[in-house]
Amino acid sequence: MKRAFFLLSIDLGLYWSASDKYSLQDFAREYPNCRDFVEQLFEVLEKRQIEATWAVVGLLMAKDREEIMHVAPRHLPRYERYLKAEFIDIDVPGENEESSPFTYGWSLIGKIAKSKLQEIASLTFSHFNSESPDANKETLWADLQTAVFLAQKRELYIKTMAFPDDHYNLDMLNSCIGLGIKGVRGRPRNQCSYRLEEIIDTKPLALPVSRYLKPYGLVNFVTRKLDLIKIKREMTAAAKEGKIYHLAIRDYELSKSYKRNLKQLSKILAHYQKLEKQYAWRNASIGSITDEFAPRS
Repeated sequence: MKRAFFLLSIDLGLYWSASDKYSLQDFAREYPNCRDFVEQLFEVLEKRQIEATWAVVGLLMAKDREEIMHVAPRHLPRYERYLKAEFIDIDVPGENEESSPFTYGWSLIGKIAKSKLQEIASLTFSHFNSESPDANKETLWADLQTAVFLAQKRELYIKTMAFPDDHYNLDMLNSCIGLGIKGVRGRPRNQCSYRLEEIIDTKPLALPVSRYLKPYGLVNFVTRKLDLIKIKREMTAAAKEGKIYHLAIRDYELSKSYKRNLKQLSKILAHYQKLEKQYAWRNASIGSITDEFAPRS
């Protein structure tokens, strides 16, 4: 059972994770509790002593507009979103976290980073869209290098990377290797659970997502309850068979009806702790697995 794990990864992007869908004003109206959800999620994990990997959009680590303008690459792929590709001063929302709490988030990230249980990973600097027509090796490298550099300014060592919607290609993986990144969150596979031996030779080590936790809405109560039953069954099977089960969530999606969504997640974590006792199933972050098992050369 040494190589059987329960993984939890979290996309922490606030507005940046949804900037292709919403203006900042619309996001604030649609997801007003996003920061509250992140804070309470952190408290739930700490209380239950659960390790997790927080994949953070690098823009959130900037303390103010001046710092963004100082570190940001001159050019990024043209995104279909409200922020333009070039970081012209007028296009950066808000001056700092106090004036624009959905585009800056260092106070949240810093609190999470202090925990010995939680890993801070990168979700790229700009929520990089690999499907943009002018996304290429140069813009990718500039983005990832900036994400790692800004984290280092905050005394954070990034060794794990996740890509928006788990879209990545060989160029992206090679860029990760060039930046010393050991592990990435992998794309979902046909089988929800898997053995470490099935993916151990990938470099960087790619740990596929088993399932994204879907949020409660106004009319999907029955569907979410059925999802919860299915997730528990899948977790039980993974624990019995000595496999990895990787649950992923997106911060803004679960911030609607967030109390109900936290309750759903708490039930999943309680089920993990039951399986931990029964089958010696382990909980780990992506980074801790890559430290132990990633290829050395």
